[in-house]
Amino acid sequence: MMLNRFVNKLLFKIPQVKGIVKEKKQIQFEYQAIVEELQVQETQRRDFITFLYQKVLQREPQESEVKQWLKTNYNNQQLLDSFLNSEEYQELNKKQVLFNNLANLPGVITKAETIDAYIAYPGSDRVQLNFALNGKPFQLDDLLECLDFLAAKALIGSQRNCFLDIGANIGSTSIFALKSKYFEQAICFEPSQVNYQFLLWNSQLNSLHDKIQCLKYGVANVTGEQELIRSPNDCGDFRLNFASTQATNNDLFAETTFTSEKVNFTTLDHLLANKTFEIDNIGVIWIDCQGSEGLVFAGGHNFFQQLSVPIHTEFWPYGLKRLNCQEQYFDFLNNYGKAFVRFVNNQPQYLDWQYLTNYYEQNISTGKVCNILILPN
Repeated sequence: MMLNRFVNKLLFKIPQVKGIVKEKKQIQFEYQAIVEELQVQETQRRDFITFLYQKVLQREPQESEVKQWLKTNYNNQQLLDSFLNSEEYQELNKKQVLFNNLANLPGVITKAETIDAYIAYPGSDRVQLNFALNGKPFQLDDLLECLDFLAAKALIGSQRNCFLDIGANIGSTSIFALKSKYFEQAICFEPSQVNYQFLLWNSQLNSLHDKIQCLKYGVANVTGEQELIRSPNDCGDFRLNFASTQATNNDLFAETTFTSEKVNFTTLDHLLANKTFEIDNIGVIWIDCQGSEGLVFAGGHNFFQQLSVPIHTEFWPYGLKRLNCQEQYFDFLNNYGKAFVRFVNNQPQYLDWQYLTNYYEQNISTGKVCNILILPN
């Protein structure tokens, strides 16, 4: 509509030669030139508006929001001023000041009222802590809708009351699982020193230290010391890093700014052989390893032959590709899974193989991630 109004205005500016009627083709040519010029202008405005949402408001815009701004006659400076004076930006700025102050603290304790759990976060965290301060504990809703679904399908029960958490981070998911009353004990694997320390603190904060077995290992298809790279502002984005595969993908998350530490890794098959823990009462496996899930599966061939339970796992094409373990990931899904489910608006959505492969191909370079629940054969 806006484009047509501009075109109609500019049509009056097409020069008219007195006494001579322009040929139809010439008029069509000039009209098309005007349309193309305006389309370029609108594309540039759209790009600038999108840029303001991303950089000023730190989020992606909805299409309806972009269209609303396109209806205005604001120039770029006026658009920028409008964003900087918006209530959303002012509120965001207040949070930024708060986060800057929190960054000076070793940790921040919050309470998840809906499930009566206390969680301590590193003060430097900007992702999980942000969810908690906004009253939405990170991944709590994801966990509960998954467990409720499994309970309704009679796929979890009191006979298998142990929650296996691989990539446990600071322990919040396991604590939520125990507080949900679906599980009575948990086994947590977390290799990073700082996250492992918060895992121990959080188990003690909630008086669950006798129900949570904390193991300071990463899990993959290798054993021994490996490099873990760490996001400076997201304690949930600590990842296994192989020097030989470091450059297989782009630097989408500014990985060059990450710090690193040496940590110990093991495999599920190694743990099984050493009888590190009892597997007979494991009811659900929760895996969030920032792209190395394929390596977890590859290192657990014998383990998964002996244990057939639902697995909730992250599906992150960018991370899988960066570690070149996408083939191991898909091989495991193909051999282990009978059905694959994701939850959209609190409703289960069954996924076919075509959806999974398309999602991977389309999101190798976008950074998008989804969580899937694997129901075993």
